[in-house]
Amino acid sequence: MERMGHSTINVTLGTYGHMFPAIDEQLDIALAARLTRASIPTSTKRGMTRNPPA
Repeated sequence: MERMGHSTINVTLGTYGHMFPAIDEQLDIALAARLTRASIPTSTKRGMTRNPPA
């Protein structure tokens, strides 16, 4: 962002974001996984092991 002279990360991503479609897919997968984990009741989470994203 700073190297490009942009005032915010939003300007940088708005300009160059289309060049990185894999990042969008990875973000979708990561957010879906977090939302799924967040919706699991706490009593169920106790026995879960944490698997880092690939």
